[in-house]
Amino acid sequence: MNLQTAMMTIIGVFRKNAGQDKTLNKTELKTLLEAEFQGLLGNAKDKNVID
Repeated sequence: MNLQTAMMTIIGVFRKNAGQDKTLNKTELKTLLEAEFQGLLGNAKDKNVID
């Protein structure tokens, strides 16, 4: 995967999770992180830090 493809993927994931205002609020960001980083967040020692 080259850099351009990676950036397009990141933009696509952002757009999929962004609200009507095209930004991510805290809830939308948490949903994005939980969906895209399941392995990393699942192993977090302090679950409250994720919130």
